[in-house]
Amino acid sequence: MQRMNLGKHLRFALVALLVSSLPGSTSAAPPSPTTPFAPSPVGSLTADQVRVLTEAARTGELSPEARAILAANPGLEAYLPASYRELLEGSEQKKTRAGEAAEAPEQGSKRPASKGGPLTAELLSAVRDGGPVAQKYDWRQSVYVSRLFLNRLHEEERKLLTHFGHDLFDPRPDASAAVEPYPVSDDYVVGPGDEITLKMWGRLEGVELLRVDRDGKIFLPKFGGSLYVAGKTVKAVTALLKKKVEAVPQVHLDVSMGQLAGFRVSVLGEVTAPGMYRVSSFHTVLQAIALAGGIRDIGSLRRVQVKRGKETVAEIDIYDFLLRGDVIQDIRLRPGDAIFLPVAGPLVALTGEVRRQAIYELKKERTIGEVLGMAGGLSPSAYKRRVQVERLEGNRARVVLDLDLDAGGPSVSTFALQDGDIVRVSPILPEDENVVQVLGNVRRPGKYEWRKGLTVGALIPDERFFQPETFLDYALLFRRIGPDNRKVILPINLQRIVIERDAAADVALEPDDELIVYRRSAFRDEKTATVGGEVRTPGTYKIFPGMRVSDLLKAAGDVTRNASLADAELARWDDQFNATVRRISLLKALSGDKDEDLVVQDRDVLSVRPVPDLQEFRYITLSGEVVSPGVYAARKGERLTSILQRAGGFTQDAFLNGAVFTRVSVQKRQQELIDRTVEQLEEEVARTAAKEQATAIDRDDIEAQRQVFEARRALLARLKQLRAQGRVIIRLTDATQMEGTENDLLIEDGDKLEVPRPPEVINVVGRVYNPTGVAFNRTRNTVGYFLGKVGGPTEDADRAHIFVVRADGSVVTREQQQGKSWFSREDLFLRVPLEPGDSIVVPEKLTVTRVMKDVKDITQILYQIAVTAGVLLVAF
Repeated sequence: MQRMNLGKHLRFALVALLVSSLPGSTSAAPPSPTTPFAPSPVGSLTADQVRVLTEAARTGELSPEARAILAANPGLEAYLPASYRELLEGSEQKKTRAGEAAEAPEQGSKRPASKGGPLTAELLSAVRDGGPVAQKYDWRQSVYVSRLFLNRLHEEERKLLTHFGHDLFDPRPDASAAVEPYPVSDDYVVGPGDEITLKMWGRLEGVELLRVDRDGKIFLPKFGGSLYVAGKTVKAVTALLKKKVEAVPQVHLDVSMGQLAGFRVSVLGEVTAPGMYRVSSFHTVLQAIALAGGIRDIGSLRRVQVKRGKETVAEIDIYDFLLRGDVIQDIRLRPGDAIFLPVAGPLVALTGEVRRQAIYELKKERTIGEVLGMAGGLSPSAYKRRVQVERLEGNRARVVLDLDLDAGGPSVSTFALQDGDIVRVSPILPEDENVVQVLGNVRRPGKYEWRKGLTVGALIPDERFFQPETFLDYALLFRRIGPDNRKVILPINLQRIVIERDAAADVALEPDDELIVYRRSAFRDEKTATVGGEVRTPGTYKIFPGMRVSDLLKAAGDVTRNASLADAELARWDDQFNATVRRISLLKALSGDKDEDLVVQDRDVLSVRPVPDLQEFRYITLSGEVVSPGVYAARKGERLTSILQRAGGFTQDAFLNGAVFTRVSVQKRQQELIDRTVEQLEEEVARTAAKEQATAIDRDDIEAQRQVFEARRALLARLKQLRAQGRVIIRLTDATQMEGTENDLLIEDGDKLEVPRPPEVINVVGRVYNPTGVAFNRTRNTVGYFLGKVGGPTEDADRAHIFVVRADGSVVTREQQQGKSWFSREDLFLRVPLEPGDSIVVPEKLTVTRVMKDVKDITQILYQIAVTAGVLLVAF
């Protein structure tokens, strides 16, 4: 377990090693609580060293080579728990590092305290990003700037306003931590940890990678041993090495720098994390500030000082970098440099109609014109006559000052802004000052330039300005007058002004006038005519001058093939609203006869009749036991016997009593009756439930009511699912015998006749012990016999309402047998003879409590529906 944990923490440490070993990368250890400086945790590593540590992290075991590497990079162990340091360090190594720490206390090399746990996310992020954990700057969350401006800004201004320049140092996750491998300049000072590459050719060939040790030396075993190079420039080191190596005859040398250990610089003052950071010779001032987390809200962006020893070698204005792209001032750093961020100068906020709304730091700028220049100037929509400055006057009170930038003069040019000022530039008014609007039925509606002397006639050159159907006799001109800008209406006659060019009728326009042009339909009904009957698209159509009956027919899609061309009717209203009807010949009208092809007038109604006695076919489907089943077309007035004769009559196996004849019109009517009955039943159930609830006596009554109500709801739900069959009860015989009887029906479109084979069973359904089919017995064929075959009715059966549905769809009920036997009514019904295909239906008895005395028997209602529809309900 200890070995596994060690491997885990070594892998965390290896991440820090890999990041810090990149060329030019920087790392900063967590700040010490006793010093603001942060030393680099590890030095540079070679590829072989990374490989050794990777293997140690994988296996969890420290080889002698890994121990040596960790000993040479003491900053790494600071990120490991104290319980594992005994495995990483020998006693002599601990003494050595303790001595080194005692010799250099001023460097603030105190390592972060470990609590025995793994590397924390914050420290790992610091190592990976090469600096302190950066937060995105938001002036609204700062202390000083938010207190200075926030409570004096409007809600919208708070959302839009930024602190100019600070977003330059916001963290960017996609930014690379590595520095591009730029060439090392000759004035670079070599130090411990730097790598020098020697490329030799001639008598000696090869490439040597030499690293400057802690003593500032490199080791050349073939050329005199150790050489001291620390503190020398690259140019001096190159000359020294060439002198040593090229002293050997026919040996040539090329010297270059490999990985650089970098050096430390101090970032002090008003930065997020002041301290000491390891950088390379390629880092600039702004990059070092970014490593320190950026500038605080009270830090100056205008006076960044770079100090070397006792001298200030540069003072950088970041605004020059942002506003003018001046990158020359962003100088490269040298060993020992200190970057100092002083407190910011005066701050002012610019909001409103400026190109860049922000909080700006002032340096040499003082006048309002100079500050507006930093903001990119005014936007085109700015109202220059009223620029407001909100000021904290003498640390005593808030005051508001209004400036007119259009007035100019020394008062504006010399007006100086102060620390904490808020400058608001208002927009111009949204209303246009020199326009008139034309709206309505014109080709190019919208705004038009107003100029002095502009009239309606000058604005509208000719009638092409209008769209078709423009009402020229009347237009409206809306105008605002008076100090309250109330609207008045001026009527305009466009016919006289535009068409007739009557100067006396013309009207002069004023700014902000609105001219409304109307369509003719806004004041007068459009002329229309209606066409109906045998046309493809009946309806009402707009008519035009000279339009005739033939044109109206074409507008309606022309006549159908069933239309009678010999006779049509044209109904017309006269001026006294009296209707007259004229008969016309469409055949002559369509052939160009002007006497019949009349000119259509407003509100005419043209009726196109169908051909008299049109012989339309009706289709009937015969199926089952007929000689030639199929679909037959019937002429108008043809009857069922005629169709049966054409089909060859019935087969020998036809069961005529069980024939099912269905009709579409009957099915539709039956379904309407069922739906209407169900609706009435729903209303009655609702009324009864309310009445029963009001008369409930005790808890038993309430429970009984609930049960009955649930039963009713279940029955209603089943009734709603019921669909009528459209069956018509007829009795079929031979076609010659049936001809002329009530069963010889006229054929309608969609009729169906199905003739089954003779059945051999009697169906018994409902509340019996074994609902099933019973084989027909011709010697014993009564109701009572077949009920006995299935065990008879159950206890919950409604014996009083048992009924028989014949094979032809007719129904035999117990009530129908009432007058036949007064004393033995029940016995007589049980003796009713049955025929093959008949069905016995035994309904369920509904429990009637004392709260249901006035309730209709739902079973009786269901029975009535069954009789009305001529169908057998599954609800029974």
